[in-house]
Amino acid sequence: GGVCELLRHLAHSTQQRPAPPAYHEYLNKLSEFLKLFVSLHFKRLEAEPEFDAIEFLSYLFQYTFQVPTCAIFVNCLDVWIQFIDVLKPEDTAKYWEALQALVNGVLNKIQFQHNKAQLQHLDNEVCDDDGETEWQTFLKHCIECIARVADLAPLDVFTAVLERWQCLAGVHARAATRG
Repeated sequence: GGVCELLRHLAHSTQQRPAPPAYHEYLNKLSEFLKLFVSLHFKRLEAEPEFDAIEFLSYLFQYTFQVPTCAIFVNCLDVWIQFIDVLKPEDTAKYWEALQALVNGVLNKIQFQHNKAQLQHLDNEVCDDDGETEWQTFLKHCIECIARVADLAPLDVFTAVLERWQCLAGVHARAATRG
């Protein structure tokens, strides 16, 4: 109830947000909370008749793809990875629509044609303590999330990724022959 309401509210309210630093910190803390919520309570709540798991995932999806920065998005991916980790193989069919939407959403998120506003702000030069740039960290998390879904449904995810990249490769090939 309460977590779904919070996600629904965040997914549907775009006005009256606090100043960005405070709001971004709030979203990061919320992502930490959601990760713990999923790891500790999702499977138990899933059995409760008043908990609608599909509705929860729908709001989590909306929230994930509306966050204002790539760094917060990466934290949201950690929530999804936690969700995938608690699934049993027999749960895949029940949640396949949400997982498929997640893969397609992540594939869009890493493309400039769909997410230029956020991607152009990622640093691709300065390395962090792990020797990675912001861009590399972002891509690594996106690929990890897609790979986790692929562990559950390899052929479906492979097909989705292949179709997307074949389409993009065609665009780049046509651009290269014109240039």
